[in-house]
Amino acid sequence: MRIMSKRVLVAASVALLVAVGSASAVDVDWGNASGSNARFVWSQGQSGDGDLGGGGLWGDPTVTEQGFFFTDMDPTFEAEATYPGTDAVLSATSVTLNAVGGRVTEIHVREGGTFTGDVADVEASVGSLSILFMNPPASVINVGPLDYEFNVAEGTWTASLDVDVLSLHPMLASANGALLFNVDVTNHLKAEPDTIGATSASIQKTYASIVIPEPSSLLLGAIGLFSLVNRRSRS
Repeated sequence: MRIMSKRVLVAASVALLVAVGSASAVDVDWGNASGSNARFVWSQGQSGDGDLGGGGLWGDPTVTEQGFFFTDMDPTFEAEATYPGTDAVLSATSVTLNAVGGRVTEIHVREGGTFTGDVADVEASVGSLSILFMNPPASVINVGPLDYEFNVAEGTWTASLDVDVLSLHPMLASANGALLFNVDVTNHLKAEPDTIGATSASIQKTYASIVIPEPSSLLLGAIGLFSLVNRRSRS
């Protein structure tokens, strides 16, 4: 099995959260934009695709005590082009969380989809995570890059980011986690084929998750739940 890895820079800034995470003219609420469970209360769940409705390109997530699982994405969450054309799609989803069953100490992002053509023709595809911590420490913190892997044999790609919340700021460490925060995940999918190899290319996003395990949970358990939900969505 041939797998190619790429690392993509994450930029977290107040400007990004204002442009994407706050309500704008094109934002559309999820069908389950707010709610609660034993672990957290969530609100302002939305995607920046108001012209599509119904949760935008992301669709409405399945929400559990482990987080948010997007397995019903719009099939047009795809960039597709034939040389010399270029196609790109930008979409983001955002939600505010208030922990009620213990402070949040970890956040894990998992994404994936399919692609056609050469990896070099879709290497501009970018995913990023921004977190605005309101309690504590009332600031936006850069949380690092997503790791991308392109499986050439299967024509699939995956991306992941694991965040140790306690290591991000001394106030988060002393408070033993975050209580109130906003999570914003943005994707910029781009297809730009050249004349070397394939002259057409596409990249599609089919699933994503924002996993928020309990402080005592292992990452393995969180990933296992995500994999189970994703397998069921494809069956």
